[in-house]
Amino acid sequence: MRKVIDALALTGFALSASLTAALVISYLQFANLKKQTIDNLTDQITGALTEQLSEEIEGKVGGVTEMIPTQTGPAVPFMKP
Repeated sequence: MRKVIDALALTGFALSASLTAALVISYLQFANLKKQTIDNLTDQITGALTEQLSEEIEGKVGGVTEMIPTQTGPAVPFMKP
């Protein structure tokens, strides 16, 4: 009976120690994991938006580029006296 009690005590200690270690490691790594997650999400969102917007701009500007003037003049025409 003593061996069973010792085995249960050892198992309980092992579980308690492993949960405490996991909690400490998680607490210490939280800031790093948070930064990595935010950076990863930002990169994914930026890539998706860039791809969508570039396709949208190409669709809107595709045939219009020929009509854009190549030379400019004064903003306000000069009046002759």
